[in-house]
Amino acid sequence: MLQSSGPAAFRNLVDILPHEAVETVTCDLADHDRLRELLIRSQSVIYAAFPYHAQSLGQARVFRGELRSLAATLTIIAASGVSRLLFVSASGTCAPAARASQSWGHLRQKIAAEDMVLCSPCRAIVVNPTMCVGQHDTKPSTGEFFRFIARFPFLVLPSHEINIVDVEAAALGTVLALEQGQVGERYVLSGATTTMGALTRHIRYLAGRSRPIITMPRWLAVAAAYGLELANLIIRRARPAIPLVGIELIQNGSRGVGCDKAMREIGYFPGDSWAAVDRAFHWYVAHGILPANVDTSD
Repeated sequence: MLQSSGPAAFRNLVDILPHEAVETVTCDLADHDRLRELLIRSQSVIYAAFPYHAQSLGQARVFRGELRSLAATLTIIAASGVSRLLFVSASGTCAPAARASQSWGHLRQKIAAEDMVLCSPCRAIVVNPTMCVGQHDTKPSTGEFFRFIARFPFLVLPSHEINIVDVEAAALGTVLALEQGQVGERYVLSGATTTMGALTRHIRYLAGRSRPIITMPRWLAVAAAYGLELANLIIRRARPAIPLVGIELIQNGSRGVGCDKAMREIGYFPGDSWAAVDRAFHWYVAHGILPANVDTSD
């Protein structure tokens, strides 16, 4: 397992690492000599390192730099002789609205990265998981989403369709795609289709809090998110209280996607997504991502 951001990034994996079957190493992706040295020892690569940003506005220069870094890494991977590259993207890249550039940055960035990978000389396969839920969320990414739902006093897009998937099922699907997927193909790794309102009610129930009775209209949520992100640019704060990327992922992140192709071609099985939501919630509380004063008893 190669981790690009240092040993501290393994801290949320202490109960599964170290493991006799996994060697963990660290490497800055900008350290091309070290990267080449590690790739010489590798038969295949799972690339799940493309960045996620809570802030969307004002990131154009950062996004361009990340795409240049990805291009350099792909060149090194292609020259290393590895047999396959598996790129972990996001199901939102399959959404027609996102493909039409109707997004604020995160999905456009993912689309550009995914297209770059598939057009590279690498023998590449792409997996597109929906909203992953489960324990060991090291950033956190979905954990931030849970925290927002547990604390925010309004419903946002409650009738909007979303798809959640057990992160363990998505991880297994990733390995299956690497082993059995067709080069140049994408595989959606989805789970249970639900609504944002149903997920909000469930998380609020786990947190021992009542369901919000006031719905914030989409236009107001977008306006508030824009205002807060613009303020962040002025005060240089990294995380907006209402992120545009959250609205973007609800709208385009997993609506109308299915895993039939993955089930048929690589033997993917979606697992129990709602059980994974419960596991994730309790893990977030245990690791301080959600406040410890919530009721986590069964």
